Amino acid sequence: MPLGVMTFDDVTEVRSGFAQTGFSFTFLEADHFLHKHFGWGVRWTRHQFGFDHEGFADWFRIRAPWLDFYARSEDPWVTHFAMGQVVGIIPTEIVDMDLRIGLGYVYTRRPSILIEGYENATGFFSFSWQQEQAITNSVGWNFGSNFRFHIDRDIDLMFYWEYGGSRPNFQVLNIYARSNEEIEEWDQPIQFISMGGGLAIRL
Repeated sequence: MPLGVMTFDDVTEVRSGFAQTGFSFTFLEADHFLHKHFGWGVRWTRHQFGFDHEGFADWFRIRAPWLDFYARSEDPWVTHFAMGQVVGIIPTEIVDMDLRIGLGYVYTRRPSILIEGYENATGFFSFSWQQEQAITNSVGWNFGSNFRFHIDRDIDLMFYWEYGGSRPNFQVLNIYARSNEEIEEWDQPIQFISMGGGLAIRL
């Protein structure tokens, strides 16, 4: 679930992300417990958010009703978080709760966006604006907790929530009227809450 300006739908606010709810996938999560109540770990997750291209087009339709606008965005927002984490553990016989905070590397891919406008009366092409896909790297942070239910001596059923964010800087290529090009630079704050579950193996 994206938060903050990632969900804004105002074209005049360059940081508006038009992001929609998506999904997350954890490629790797491993912890080493140095003590009964303390440890460290690594976590690599991929987060994908849809792009509200209809909301993007609606902004133009309201302001220029004499044109029919069509927006396309075949790519989603994609971000990878690779975090080193400090872990605090609250153990019980049935469930362990892990409290974690992390810092690390973030890869972010901004989607390509195209919007075109055609005159209502004639159908003639009148307007075109394309923002090319942009990729950048940044520093990010996260914190959250895991709840590990002991279903066997070596296997835990795990539920987690995570709140994370970063502030990547993009160099975005804007193409107007299919020929005029301009490179624009801006910071894009990213914040999200992710929730999920899985199986954990205790070694």
